[in-house]
Amino acid sequence: MAQTVGKIGVLVGVMFLCHTGYSVSQHLQFLRYNEEEFASLPLDMVLEALLGVALAIWGASATKTFKEIRAVEDIACKSYESFFNRPNFMTFNHRGKKLFGMTS
Repeated sequence: MAQTVGKIGVLVGVMFLCHTGYSVSQHLQFLRYNEEEFASLPLDMVLEALLGVALAIWGASATKTFKEIRAVEDIACKSYESFFNRPNFMTFNHRGKKLFGMTS
């Protein structure tokens, strides 16, 4: 139940932030149209942005799906040679075949 409430809090907070961004762009367009100088944002836009950030942070912390960062547990079961083994970065289809005339 708490996770669902947290996700709803994040969703509402992000929606507030999107609405604030749209309102700010409309306000700046209004100022440009009327050839007025930009002094500051209206208070309701600032408060809406702060409320959106607060809701999003509260919702993210209420979901409680964080994992603890403990590198010691992951490192303890690996050997030193396996640290630099990165199979995701290995590529076998590269220009070396064309440069050195290798065929497979």
